[in-house]
Amino acid sequence: MQIKEFVSELEKSNKAFDELFSHRSFQTLQKEAYHIRPLRKELSDDYRNMVNYIVTLSGVKQDEFYKKTLEVINNSRKYYADVIARRKPNAPSAKNKENTNVIP
Repeated sequence: MQIKEFVSELEKSNKAFDELFSHRSFQTLQKEAYHIRPLRKELSDDYRNMVNYIVTLSGVKQDEFYKKTLEVINNSRKYYADVIARRKPNAPSAKNKENTNVIP
């Protein structure tokens, strides 16, 4: 009777759900998982090593190139420190900060 149509519709709907679910499960399993914390630490360490190297070279060689490079790095650091300060609602504004970790 009418139940047969309902059952066939239910079976069709269940089959579509199973296909969709298995497809999404497969996609989820295929995604590569990144461990962000170790990557950030490694990137931060590399950045610090590079900056320390540039600071050392600018002190030893007294070359204008290294001084300009440090100016660019310091400008970028100040810019991002200001961006972060604006994002935090209770943080003091960037104008009130005198030291934003500028490299000499």
